[in-house]
Amino acid sequence: MTRGVRVVVLGAVQRAEDGRYLVVKGYDRVKDESFYRFIGGGVEFMEYAADALKREFKEEIDADIVVGERLGFLENLFTFNGKNGHEYVIIYDVEFKDKTFYTKKSVIGNENGEEVFVCEWIDVSSADNPLYPSGTKELITGRKKTE
Repeated sequence: MTRGVRVVVLGAVQRAEDGRYLVVKGYDRVKDESFYRFIGGGVEFMEYAADALKREFKEEIDADIVVGERLGFLENLFTFNGKNGHEYVIIYDVEFKDKTFYTKKSVIGNENGEEVFVCEWIDVSSADNPLYPSGTKELITGRKKTE
């Protein structure tokens, strides 16, 4: 992690049939903790957050999305793999343009063309691992399911 505050945008994709959300499962080797986080990434200088989110979904899972309403904003102070981080996180409601994404059991993604990860559909209310950043679950509670 670099020093300073990073601006991050995340997309909350919910499947209408069962209310599950698409998340990336992460692991902190220092804390020996697994966790979940929505797909997204950093907002570049002079880039709108919604445009950054479209770019991140395309780069990471090769998906085109429609960015909906902004669900909220969180300040995230954290430690990951022994390094401190500070983020301002914007979370948007997101829908896939290609509806077949909703039927997939999981989605394979990559970070910078190298690190492969698996996105899975989870029920955030009964998930075994925390959903980060803290406060994300409260932002999405009670929102309408997308089609």
